[in-house]
Amino acid sequence: MFARNRKSSQICLILVLALLVSVISGCTGQTTTPGSTTKSTTTQTTSATTTAEKKLSFPLEEKITIEFVIAEHPTQGKYSWASDGHPGFIWLEEQTNIKISTTHIPVSNVKDKMNLMLQTNDLPDLMQTGDSGWTLSDIEKAGEKGLFVNVLDDQYRELIPRYLALIDATPQLKGYVYNDSLYGFYQVDPNAAPFVSYLVYRKDLWDQYNLKNDTWDELYESLKILKQNNPASYPFGFFSQGSSVTALMYGPVSFRSGTSIYFNHDKNDWVYGPTEDNYKMFIEYYTKLYSEELINPDFSNMTYEAWSESWIKSQTVLGFWWSASGNWFSPNSTSKNPNYGRDKEWTEALRMPSVTAGGPRGWLSNRSPTNVYAPKVISGKSKYIPQIMMLMDFVCDVENVINMSYGEKGADWDIIDGKYRWVAPEIKTPYNPTGTMSYTEYFNKKYPNVYMGEANMSVINDAQVSYDMSDAFADPDYKQFLEEAAMYVKDGSTLTKPQPITRFDAADSEEQAQLKTILDTYASEITIKIIMGQLPISEFDNMKAKLKELGSDKLVEMYRKAAE
Repeated sequence: MFARNRKSSQICLILVLALLVSVISGCTGQTTTPGSTTKSTTTQTTSATTTAEKKLSFPLEEKITIEFVIAEHPTQGKYSWASDGHPGFIWLEEQTNIKISTTHIPVSNVKDKMNLMLQTNDLPDLMQTGDSGWTLSDIEKAGEKGLFVNVLDDQYRELIPRYLALIDATPQLKGYVYNDSLYGFYQVDPNAAPFVSYLVYRKDLWDQYNLKNDTWDELYESLKILKQNNPASYPFGFFSQGSSVTALMYGPVSFRSGTSIYFNHDKNDWVYGPTEDNYKMFIEYYTKLYSEELINPDFSNMTYEAWSESWIKSQTVLGFWWSASGNWFSPNSTSKNPNYGRDKEWTEALRMPSVTAGGPRGWLSNRSPTNVYAPKVISGKSKYIPQIMMLMDFVCDVENVINMSYGEKGADWDIIDGKYRWVAPEIKTPYNPTGTMSYTEYFNKKYPNVYMGEANMSVINDAQVSYDMSDAFADPDYKQFLEEAAMYVKDGSTLTKPQPITRFDAADSEEQAQLKTILDTYASEITIKIIMGQLPISEFDNMKAKLKELGSDKLVEMYRKAAE
């Protein structure tokens, strides 16, 4: 997991338990070679000799210590899972005889610090690159110079059978292979269904008033009926935390457009979303909703707290929300509530409406069914390249990752009837109703002052295991919601396909980032003003012209070039 701000034990559970199921067969089966045969890297030949002569296996005959560098979390500081004494790291050391010495870089100067390491080749054995600011081209160019290890080099393939199988099973990951090279171990989320923002709604009200929602026009008529029956309500809602960009995160996508630069598979080309006709359709629709008070007049400034309160009071009954946290709006959202998971009726996933009658449905979000995150890279001058390769392949195994994340197999968890289950008698679950505490309380008691959750050393994440272990929070309604949401993803019509991989050089990367910020800020500000009636809808054409003047066409060309 990428450790995040844990505002809720429910969302924490989904995130920290996200492990491999859908690609487990690929990760544990026989290896096939992805891509064509790779070229040997002359700067790393010592490792090959060591591997060939000693045929390494875990645990290693002699203990080694490797340096691992990671940025601190922006709000939580050092990651406890990456600290000396963490049970997961202790278990990993016992299994491999590799001690991991972690250095956390304060997030305030992480980019400068990592850039200095790269420029001086003062690199640790292993580094997480997610906060480095490095582009894919930056990593590949450094790898071509021998600063990072090409994990697909012939001399290392026999050490990473699971990772090679994962590459074969993951088209997006395979897309990062370039010139027969891949510099690092990318973290893969093969099942993004629980991490996509869906339309969620109070199905009981839809049933009560016999409402329709197959198209956006039908949904508009339904919202008017809901407003008539509850004049104090603003039936369609979302929160923005005071950010116009956040407020517009889902609307354009649901009309098959985008808030910024993206690859439109309908047009088979890069486009700047706010210049599209479908973006104008989105503005016109939301302007209508706003003028008729079908969305909250303060929608561009609404905090999460105010928004969730509006759900609890039935003032909001339809909205975009992250499915993994779909039951946050329960009046007493705590596992100690005896009616928890049974005191609400709204948690249903609503299939995205069609933009026009008989036309294609809107997209759920710009996330793809599989997500690939920034890689961990191995220094080309490390003394322990083969051992680190084996270590990273080791954490491409579901049981290994669970053991280092959630305690002891057989004592804390186990596999029962083919499903991963909590087995500690203290943990209360649907299959152990006599338990006395939540999994969080259990681990806080067993491992005090330590955060037990999926360590960022893992290579794979998948939410299916969390469904098994938690049984979807003991909530039949929510379990149905997750199943429906997953179905809406898998039908292929309501989720954008993966975006092409772009490779910007350093200069272009900085320029496109600055240009994108200028364009996105202007587009979001004008869009909000049009929706709120401060500017007429005719201002869209002026906005479109201004965006071209500011460089939207140039940005599109930069992305076309970077994706070649």
